[in-house]
Amino acid sequence: MKVKQLVWAEEYNSGIGQIDYQHKKLLSIINQLNLTYRVDSEKSTLNGILSSVKKYAACHFEVEEYMMVKLQFKDYSQHVLLHTYFLDKIHYFDKAINNSESSENLSDIQVEMIKFLNEWFQVHMLSEVKAIRDVRLERGVKIDNLITQCFEDSDHAPLN
Repeated sequence: MKVKQLVWAEEYNSGIGQIDYQHKKLLSIINQLNLTYRVDSEKSTLNGILSSVKKYAACHFEVEEYMMVKLQFKDYSQHVLLHTYFLDKIHYFDKAINNSESSENLSDIQVEMIKFLNEWFQVHMLSEVKAIRDVRLERGVKIDNLITQCFEDSDHAPLN
């Protein structure tokens, strides 16, 4: 399997600075995982990256869902289901890593994580975020100050 670093593309921009910053943070975390491929598949490394993904996702999904409510986004329920699926998959990886008893098994889990997170990011950015951006632009809605408590005083806090 060939693993490339993800690169931020113009079409990923939502037009909402805080959301774009948070998506760039996720891209950075995924790239950390991508860098470990064939170099480091230790439990501690994978657990550290997974911990970052969990912390990021919990806060970011809260912000994104709040924004969707403000936009009266018609596909809100479907989008929340995608977030739930993502979190369920992260929970699966967490259990798999912690129950793993061999480096070969950890390597397989690592490959599965890389595939899932890379694909999820690209699909999410090109379809879901585009849909949100289009609704926001169509309705002329400005959304500012989406910072939630969970982002305050953390390394995931948006730039002001």
